[in-house]
Amino acid sequence: MNILIAGLIFAQISQLEFNYITSPQVAGDSFDITIVAKTATGDTFRYNFPGLLKTTRDDFWSYCEPQLVDFYQGVCRRKVRVSIADTLRLRCEASGIIGYSNQFRVIPNYPERLLILCPGESIAPGSPEGKLSHPVNQTAGIGFSISVFLVDNWFNPVSFRSDMVYLACTDSFAQLSSGNLINGKITLPVTLRRAGTHRIIARIDDTSIRPDTSVSFDVFPNIFSNLCLLLPGEELLPGDTTSLIYQTPGKTGAPLRQYVKEPFVVRVIPTDACYNRVYSYPPRADLDTVYLASDFAMRVEPSYVALTDTACFIVTFDSTGENQNLWVIGKAHESYRSKVNIEAKTKRIVTLHPDTIRAGAVITIEATLYDANDKIIKGKYTQFAVTRGNGIMLDSSGLTDTAGIIRARFVCSGANSNETDSITITADDYTHTIGIFIEGDETVLAGRPIAFPNPFGYNQDRTEIQYFVPTSCNVEMAIYDPFGNLVITKKFRPGEEGAKNGINKISWDGRNGKGKKVANGVYVFKVWGTVYTKKVFDKELRIAVLW
Repeated sequence: MNILIAGLIFAQISQLEFNYITSPQVAGDSFDITIVAKTATGDTFRYNFPGLLKTTRDDFWSYCEPQLVDFYQGVCRRKVRVSIADTLRLRCEASGIIGYSNQFRVIPNYPERLLILCPGESIAPGSPEGKLSHPVNQTAGIGFSISVFLVDNWFNPVSFRSDMVYLACTDSFAQLSSGNLINGKITLPVTLRRAGTHRIIARIDDTSIRPDTSVSFDVFPNIFSNLCLLLPGEELLPGDTTSLIYQTPGKTGAPLRQYVKEPFVVRVIPTDACYNRVYSYPPRADLDTVYLASDFAMRVEPSYVALTDTACFIVTFDSTGENQNLWVIGKAHESYRSKVNIEAKTKRIVTLHPDTIRAGAVITIEATLYDANDKIIKGKYTQFAVTRGNGIMLDSSGLTDTAGIIRARFVCSGANSNETDSITITADDYTHTIGIFIEGDETVLAGRPIAFPNPFGYNQDRTEIQYFVPTSCNVEMAIYDPFGNLVITKKFRPGEEGAKNGINKISWDGRNGKGKKVANGVYVFKVWGTVYTKKVFDKELRIAVLW
């Protein structure tokens, strides 16, 4: 029943009349409209009901806001805004009755942003995104054009400015151009080099104008036209614009050093002219058959490889040298010469040294280094380390000389008894171990203290004193000047260095108890041990100080 009554009421509407809308209006700015519902007799239809508002330019999008309006007592008064700049009419529909406004013009608003159109896209003024977007895939190294518009907030072109437009791209190797807007628009050539998914960014110097970023689009590799040889340490650099051979076009990273007669892996990758990897189609179909070449003696396994994606070779160079070249050759393509440094690597160490020494004696260990070709190695960094025993290396590392020899000094002054010290000599990843038998110092073992060096001061800023403690006890030492005056004294508890059973080592830096240097002269070192109140040993030694 209610539906029937409503139908009867609305059926009485005969026409919808708009007030006159002046021109021009501004896109996005609101303006007042009045729509009156009238009966066939020309009276106002005084009921409340909704209506649908559009423009005569509506298509995929509606360019009028709001779209739903309400009539009160047959009249609709409100503010509306139109987003598209064009000549058009407003259209209102209510209960099957349609009314149109007068034709009026809408002009663009103030410029607010840029809009990029890539191939496959068309501008759509007044729409939410500003364009119909079906971007076309591109090919690396092949140019195409983009259009840049100066637009208002509703993507209507604004044609009265001529700012300089600058482009940027997610492809760091892209070839981009710039230019001035002409009537708010410019078309610019672009060439992308790196395969992948990319975007283009446009901006102008005026920071009040928002830059624009294009939709994402794919860039595919071009046809197979290059062979790229990668040494260990190098990786493919797609899109690279470098053309100078010494800058290794198409590659990033530096070749790792290689060693004579040690195999290493070389990769060969098929690429387009922009160094994008090219895949065979159909999958696993041979793109080429390739082999390696060099001006230097080398061995390669395998000799030939059918190239489908990445070819791998095992390469061994027979001699040392810098900048030894290597390149790949195919049926129709050939790479540029890559350079690799082939160094000597230690494969054998021959030593010259005494087999047996006395404790405290300083000896020189001589080591000669040889490579895989049994040739001496010059300038090789070598390390020495005592891995067993009480000895120390006075020279722990250095470089071999022009004869492939390095010398290092060794001393063992702390042997409590006879011992064998082990010394490792390391160069590259090769380690050679030698053994030296140390005879304990008979003087110290017999109970007489010794000092090394003695005299000291001019040659070394301290002396090492060794003495033998026959049993665990409290030990006290004292040093006196030539006139018998006490210079310094120190006590040691049982078990600590200076009071342990066996040979003990302490040092004196030639200073008194106040930290001041003593005068030149001969000083008396005394050391004694006590258990309760009984002395178990009492020794002395004269030490010369010469500054």
